[in-house]
Amino acid sequence: MAKAMPRSVSAASTGIGTVSYTHLRAHERIAALSQTRAEGESGSRDDGPGTTDLAGEEELFGLQLDMAKRYALPVIVHSREAFDATIGSIKNGGWDLGVIHCWSYGLAEARAFLDRGWYISFPGNVTWAKKESDRERIASLLRYVPRDRLLLETDSPYMAPAPHRGKTNTPYLVRHVYERAAEYLGMDVASLALLVHANARELFSVK
Repeated sequence: MAKAMPRSVSAASTGIGTVSYTHLRAHERIAALSQTRAEGESGSRDDGPGTTDLAGEEELFGLQLDMAKRYALPVIVHSREAFDATIGSIKNGGWDLGVIHCWSYGLAEARAFLDRGWYISFPGNVTWAKKESDRERIASLLRYVPRDRLLLETDSPYMAPAPHRGKTNTPYLVRHVYERAAEYLGMDVASLALLVHANARELFSVK
């Protein structure tokens, strides 16, 4: 993948709950390529599906962080219902360059990651709220993230944004994420797209 798309944001990628020592060796080979821009996704989740060996998952996450550090690569981290395990592994690894993608936590957790220098990426769940209190909670969270640390995503084929929730997600639908995020942030969509594009290029060293 990295050789085929030398100008893309290519990453040594394995889904959470499926990474193994065999995958890690493959990651190492990809990480050594000059075109590789990130390690991930990696991290911790305690909600299933995937492995039930959470200690093993944390160990492998630590090894991925160590590899990212050796190759000076940002890390794409998925953390769900595993904040303590994730932040603990990051602290132990001593590598604070990357993005917490598919964000699912609140303000306190955002503060902890942001204080360490991480980016935060929001998927289609920012479009799901129907109650005004939930909309305000999401808006407050988006506004809390510094503009230069904000990313948006699809997480396809999952997390399809409204009005397509429950269906297979695709990158084409990311426009709904941008539209709702722009509304919450009081920005126009074009300006937000330029902002997120610049942030992604900065994080992944795409010149």
